[in-house]
Amino acid sequence: LVVSIDLGTSKSAVASNQVFTSLSSSTDVIVFPGHREQAGRKMDTAILLRKATLEPIAFGVAANRQYRNIGDEGNVMYFEWFKMHLAGLKNSNEAVIIQDAKGKDCDLIDVISAALLYLSDAVVSTYHQWNSKGQRPHKSAIFWVLTVPVIWSPAAQVVMLRAAIRAGMIESDVSQNIRFINEAEAAAHTVVATPQFPSSFQKSSGFRFGVLDLGGGTADLTLLEITSESPLKVREFRRCDGIPVGATNVDQQFQEMLCDIFGSERFEKMKRYVSFLDVMDQFESGKVLFRHDETSRDPRVIRFRALFSEYDEQHEDIPYKTFSEDVKRFAASSSDHSNLSARSTNLLIPHDTWKVWFDTVISNILPLLARNTSQNDFTFMYLVGGFSQSPYVFARVKEYLNCLGIEVAQHPKPDVAIVLGSVHAQVREAVTGRCAPYNYGIWVRTQYVPEKHLEEKIEVDCRGIKKVSVFDQLVAQGQSISNGFTTPAKTYFAREDASAIIFTLVSIDWEDMSPSAVVYEFDERAKIHTEVRVEIEKSQPQVDRAVQLQLQFNGVPKMLVKDRAGKLIGSDSGVSLVAKAV
Repeated sequence: LVVSIDLGTSKSAVASNQVFTSLSSSTDVIVFPGHREQAGRKMDTAILLRKATLEPIAFGVAANRQYRNIGDEGNVMYFEWFKMHLAGLKNSNEAVIIQDAKGKDCDLIDVISAALLYLSDAVVSTYHQWNSKGQRPHKSAIFWVLTVPVIWSPAAQVVMLRAAIRAGMIESDVSQNIRFINEAEAAAHTVVATPQFPSSFQKSSGFRFGVLDLGGGTADLTLLEITSESPLKVREFRRCDGIPVGATNVDQQFQEMLCDIFGSERFEKMKRYVSFLDVMDQFESGKVLFRHDETSRDPRVIRFRALFSEYDEQHEDIPYKTFSEDVKRFAASSSDHSNLSARSTNLLIPHDTWKVWFDTVISNILPLLARNTSQNDFTFMYLVGGFSQSPYVFARVKEYLNCLGIEVAQHPKPDVAIVLGSVHAQVREAVTGRCAPYNYGIWVRTQYVPEKHLEEKIEVDCRGIKKVSVFDQLVAQGQSISNGFTTPAKTYFAREDASAIIFTLVSIDWEDMSPSAVVYEFDERAKIHTEVRVEIEKSQPQVDRAVQLQLQFNGVPKMLVKDRAGKLIGSDSGVSLVAKAV
């Protein structure tokens, strides 16, 4: 039983390789009881917790509705869009504090753990309810696949791993029943599993294409080449790329505008009211419907009456009395929003304001495309992700790529392509080669050679021998990783699915080396070092010991350290991640 959880920025979904309900087919999105209205679609990434215990009460639309019904009376915490607070995390041991809808602090890992607990519990109970044999699988018997954005650091993935342990999905960080897959690769598996392709898609060896995932918080891109026609298999010919930009950036611009209209102090208070969710729901409806060819249509109306009424009950300053003047003042001071207006308690958002918001987001996506199309080495692009369903976004991206001679098509199920693809990835691996996302190497101590070590810092060991610490590069960022490959003076072997590499090292000075192997991952673009320390047991006699490091780079940095005889002498249990700016 394989179950995938795509915990997205604004939308989430769960899928499996087995039929769960009468509303689900094989390898399809699981529809939980209480979420029937979202059959075949993703749930809102929203969770309601008991404040005292942080126990999950509801998820998705149900969480939103219950929070609105409870209001200020219940002792609860409500969270939306919490996942992307992990973006840019450098140290997995660093506490990330976020605020709920009322401004109360909470540790992010508690919120993610609660979300995974709710979803994994729902998987077990739904399977038990609909399975003809009445079986109730234990969580640890399920193989879990969790999706992560391309841009996430190993530290962020370690936090997700710890959250999965807290949720009871796995027993430890060395469990073999979990896999992390980046969203770009998951999308690639969905495309490969597509039963029908556009006529211009050449299903033949050597054909190159891209898959662009436009989601709520990130845009991820993978570039692939077909290596086998039957069965269809692909390999990355360039490393995955991504940026922290998505549909929620449109919402953020709307909220920034409201902050300018009402003033930061008043707006911060308004955001804490339940009726503010009604305002954002109205905005979401307008955002989904926005098109590039609707200049003649009337402005979208956002009604603030309920929010003003709730605010007036608590504060003496009454915003609706000056609302029209405040909007007029803002419009007069902004060239981008000069046609913005208000009528009574309604805000009227014209086409040109929507266009400014969307164009701001798209202006960040286009450089991602530009740097990956500069070599003119592919001619087809698949679009997936909820944001790609926006008529305006699809039209703008298609227009840009068509000008470069790249044909564009949208996947039949763009919003659930990631969660479905992550199931396909585990059931039938279709990506046979990847490109290393980082530079990988290990720090070792070696005897000082004046002619060779010109700039290294010299250290003297306890025997008076001069030593230097040098960086032994193992894999270069962007290097193609396939099943068995070589670089000068080194031979490496990858697993069949090419998601892990085994390095054989013989240059470690065991007598003087500190009791840990330090592998560095260096992202040239982000200019960040990530240091992965692996504790090594040194109980065996130090006799010409060679070491093998198995490093999984397509997910959580799982590392196994073995001696030449194959004895496990260290692992990444309790791995320490330390980031250093270069």
